[in-house]
Amino acid sequence: MYDLDIKEVLARLPREAVDARNQRLKRAMDLSMKHDSQLLRVLVVSQVKKENAEREASGALPLYQCTIS
Repeated sequence: MYDLDIKEVLARLPREAVDARNQRLKRAMDLSMKHDSQLLRVLVVSQVKKENAEREASGALPLYQCTIS
């Protein structure tokens, strides 16, 4: 949402300055979304680890067994 003053300022700026501003805004939004995705992955991994620890503590068999060599 634009403030009318901001709209007027953008109208007075050279086209190159407006384009550069728009690119910075797009980049900021892109980085923000990527950060959210990384955070979601961390949360999902931590949830799975917690569930596996609870399963192991209760004596239940693991859902899967895997080794990394």
